[in-house]
Amino acid sequence: MATNTSFAYTAYFPIFRDRIASLVNVSSMRDGSTRPVPFRCLWDTGSSISLVSPRVADTLRLDVLDESITIRTGLGARSKVDIRIAYLHVVLGAIPLPLKVGVVDMPSSDTDIDVVLGLDLISQGSFAISYDGGQLLFSFCYPPAPLPLDFTSMLPMLGLSPATHVCTAADNADPALTSDAAANEIRARFNAMLTGGKISC
Repeated sequence: MATNTSFAYTAYFPIFRDRIASLVNVSSMRDGSTRPVPFRCLWDTGSSISLVSPRVADTLRLDVLDESITIRTGLGARSKVDIRIAYLHVVLGAIPLPLKVGVVDMPSSDTDIDVVLGLDLISQGSFAISYDGGQLLFSFCYPPAPLPLDFTSMLPMLGLSPATHVCTAADNADPALTSDAAANEIRARFNAMLTGGKISC
């Protein structure tokens, strides 16, 4: 089906140093006079909010405010924290994505990272990790691609057979299990599926 929707997307970037990082253009939301500035960004699916360094805030002359926000922590808990926040645009192609970010001294333990993009932005588009035979690659598309990146439906379209067993959410261990015994149970379930031929790699 034809569509007039314009898509903005990153090129494929290799994943190196055990992280998903790239340059990303950001600009102020205040007006259109601030040109986008590239900063090194960590794409972090484990972060519920996006973060920037004071260097980003200073460079873009962002208005930084004090605010209390609720974040999700480990084991599904929620906690209220005081944080400095600002608003900016993440610019993909010609599409500016508005984003509320926390301004913190060190967004990442890697000192070359000035921007951490969390699930608040990643969940707005299609985020793909793939393998080209030599390295892992990633790409992001906004708005989301018209078709979900679901291998169960994609592989048959390519003339390939999907795995004989498809893991579902029901296969995940009970999140209430947090002990070492639970970790051992997870390993045992996974090993059982491997040895039983229920997972095809």
